[in-house]
Parts: sequence; structure tokens; C-alpha cells
Amino acid sequence: MNKKRKYSFDVRIIVGGFLIAAVLLSGMLMLVFGIKDTYTLNKKIGNYNTTDGYFESYDIYNSDEDGITYRLTYVYEVDNKKYYVSTDYGTSYIPAENSVREFVYCRRCISDY
Repeated sequence: MNKKRKYSFDVRIIVGGFLIAAVLLSGMLMLVFGIKDTYTLNKKIGNYNTTDGYFESYDIYNSDEDGITYRLTYVYEVDNKKYYVSTDYGTSYIPAENSVREFVYCRRCISDY
């Protein structure tokens, strides 16, 4: 006796649909959390000011068989007072002398410094 199935489910369609739904859901979640994190960061640094800082010098951060990495030092000025900032990581790239980089600072924070 030959019976026809009333309902036939193809596993490939079910798995494919589940994967598409999972990718769409994860994409929407990443978008929502990305926007939320950007909003939070913007709110946190919204009262900060920017100024130009200039590359001043470098020190050797690490030297091994892979090569030499450098710690960079920049200087910027706020209210006729100079501030020095050093990177907390090593880089193999040394910028040109007096190259410009934008710095973000909190005027209220440095007035207490």
C-alpha cells in the first residue's frame, strides 16, 4: 500500500530558516547595543574639549627578535600649561616630528590637576 504523506517537512528549509532568523536577530542586537554604547560614550565625553597635540619624542617600549616597538610622547597645551601624554602601548611606527594629533580633555578635570 502506497500512502502519501499529508505534511512533509524538509530539514534543510527548517535549518536554513533558523540560521537566517538567528543572523538577523544577532545583527539587530548588535545594532541596538552599538547605538546604545555610542550614545553612552557621547554623553560621557560630551563636555570634553579638543585641542591639537604634537608628537615630541619616543622611547623604546620593547625590543626582541620580532623587532623594536616604541612608546610615543605627545605634548598639548591648555591655558598656557603644557601636558605630556605617553602611549601605554608599543608601536613600530614613529610619526614625523611635530605631527599633529587631536586630543580630548576635560577642562574641569585638568583644573584640579
